[in-house]
Amino acid sequence: MIETKTRPESNGGRPGELSRKESFHEIFPFLSKRYTFELRYDFGERDVPDGSIQSSAFNIFRIIQETLRAQGDVGTWSFAHHAHHHDFLRLFETIVNDISFLSKDHWPEGWNRIAQLRLHIAAAIQANDWNSVIKLNDQIFNFAKSLQNDLIWEMRSSIEYCLKTAAQSFIKEKDGSIQIWASSLDWFQQEWGRDTFISLPGLLLSTGRFDEAQKNIRGFAKFEKQGLIPNRVWDPTKPDTIEYNTADGSLWFIHAIHKFVEYTGDWSFAIEMAPKISNILQRYIKGTGYKRLGQFYSIKMDEDGLIVSPEQATWMDADPNAQGKPVTPRNGKAVEINALWYTSLLFAAETESRRKEIAKSYEYSDLAERVKKSFNEKFWNEDMKALFDVIGGDPEGAAVRPNMIFAVSHGGDLLSPERQEAVFNAVTKELITPFGLRTLSPRDSHYQKRYDTHLPVSEKDLAYHQGTVWPWLWGSYVDSLVRVRKYQGKSRDEMKAEIKILLTPTAEFLLSGEHHTLPEVFDGSPPYRAGGTRSQAWSVGEALRIFTEYID
Repeated sequence: MIETKTRPESNGGRPGELSRKESFHEIFPFLSKRYTFELRYDFGERDVPDGSIQSSAFNIFRIIQETLRAQGDVGTWSFAHHAHHHDFLRLFETIVNDISFLSKDHWPEGWNRIAQLRLHIAAAIQANDWNSVIKLNDQIFNFAKSLQNDLIWEMRSSIEYCLKTAAQSFIKEKDGSIQIWASSLDWFQQEWGRDTFISLPGLLLSTGRFDEAQKNIRGFAKFEKQGLIPNRVWDPTKPDTIEYNTADGSLWFIHAIHKFVEYTGDWSFAIEMAPKISNILQRYIKGTGYKRLGQFYSIKMDEDGLIVSPEQATWMDADPNAQGKPVTPRNGKAVEINALWYTSLLFAAETESRRKEIAKSYEYSDLAERVKKSFNEKFWNEDMKALFDVIGGDPEGAAVRPNMIFAVSHGGDLLSPERQEAVFNAVTKELITPFGLRTLSPRDSHYQKRYDTHLPVSEKDLAYHQGTVWPWLWGSYVDSLVRVRKYQGKSRDEMKAEIKILLTPTAEFLLSGEHHTLPEVFDGSPPYRAGGTRSQAWSVGEALRIFTEYID
């Protein structure tokens, strides 16, 4: 915690709290600034525009560090060169100088440390002790991270205010119904089934808006058709405008009902929805599907109890030319669909038991056991100590993607604690960035490190799920972190501290951005430029849910 002689306070009296009458620029003007760092050894021009890095406040240190690491030996030399010229210390002092309550009068111990670092670095340079120079500059980066973490979470109330304000921008009331739009800026400003039910727990349940959550779920339930919940509802009065082209939308619909029960303890709503839930499950068991581009796409349970789905039926559905040639087909048995399938069966079994439908309850619980057995036998990749992304279909099914994390976050007891930890570690090693999870490992030959929003769809969609970072995946990653750390015996306070450190760069982006919201995507590689829509519902929804469940 930062100790200063005077602490910043807002009209509310709490450090860092934002009221509706204030702006961040008035309380924390340093958050509105963009800092620039010119890279030496000019390798940056091929990876970073103009060979320079631009970012807000302390996120620039995160991005510099990851940019240099990504360059291997060249980055190591660049780091040493910058260290020799005091570039990192100079940048750190510039930022701290812009924070009024960290002036030399208010924060003497911090400035004393800066002075000591300056002296030690100068002495090491004079002695040609480059190892010490590098170690001392590493201390500057660690100092910046520590200071960032303290400062950002001093503004906890402002983070909450931004998230809740952004959340409201997606929630629309129309003709007595409650809609959740996928985006509040740019495009996707309409209802999308999958996006709605991933966003709903954060946007409505974590904020206590339970009646609106019920209205939204009931609104979609009436469009259930042959076990499928719509992907898009363009015009509720025109059935031919309703699109059903997902295999996971119905399972996310069930998950949203499950989360409603978790938040409220109200099983009566689950019992009300039980016929819809049961119809979805029965149609998946017997077979269902949809027509698209003049072709029928089948969704059906296989003999092993696992769900087989067609290409372009999961959330990774980019089809640049809209000709049925998706970049990531993922046809076959997709890992997250079958994790959601397992927990949907268990939830249905409990719901049916509560409505005294004992035979149905046993049917679903018995099937869930078969799914669990098959899942562990077929999805486990012993060589990687992780899960396959897809089996029995897409030839790229062994690619390291974030979808395996749902088997930990949403799978309950689907995996053993040991396998949950292994999956979590694999995702952490390959996919984590300061702003969310990559959609593909950088080691994969198909990895795309840039998503350029301004390119035509036919070009940018080639990178959409091939490495691009999606902030909404923080939700499942943090849920998984909590599960794994509990197995490891960590305390709630220890987990909370780890989550805050993890989310600090994203929180700074939220506070420093023009619209105080979270975008759809970021680049997969540094400098992690934001892209896609500037305000995406599931990015905000999952951040708000994490904040409410684990931090607040």
